[in-house]
Amino acid sequence: SGYKIDFSIQVLQIFRSDISVISPTQSPLLINVSEATWIVLRLENPGNGPDNYDLEARLVPNENFSADPGILFTISSPTYSINAAGLRQVPVQITLPLDTPARMGMVIEFSLRSQGDSDVFDAVLIEVEARQDHRWNVSLLDGGNNLASGGGVITAPGTSTTLTLNVTNIGNFDGLLGFIMFLNGHDICLGLAGR
Repeated sequence: SGYKIDFSIQVLQIFRSDISVISPTQSPLLINVSEATWIVLRLENPGNGPDNYDLEARLVPNENFSADPGILFTISSPTYSINAAGLRQVPVQITLPLDTPARMGMVIEFSLRSQGDSDVFDAVLIEVEARQDHRWNVSLLDGGNNLASGGGVITAPGTSTTLTLNVTNIGNFDGLLGFIMFLNGHDICLGLAGR
């Protein structure tokens, strides 16, 4: 007589991933060496079901940096759970090593990979440069003894004194250091100007 058909429909979960940088927005991003810089990322699940994601950061090799110079990435958690159509704002930190050369662009990639389907991921690139670090070590020696800042040298009339000036650029960019010497009464003062 009659037929009865029973069926069910299952909606397959579609895994998707989206990542973007909220702040800072300037490019290239100038970073002080050895100081942590905050980056705020937006992680989004545009899929139709909840998913867990792995957040990773890495240097993308380029003509300036063929290998990671020792960048420190501080990510509070490598894994994030995000509901369907949900999003998260995640602060991360980047710290460049003290010896990172200035004005040499590097590319950093942040990637967000689905744990539900490891072939699904999204990535965002930011260009970063180390800000110029103008630091100098300057010492003045009198006969091998280091003179303290503001110190003086006494020389008797008709005699000479040899002073040795040691200057080391300990910054991350070629610099220019100028010297100004002037006579003030019987004192000779040395002035330094660097950039």
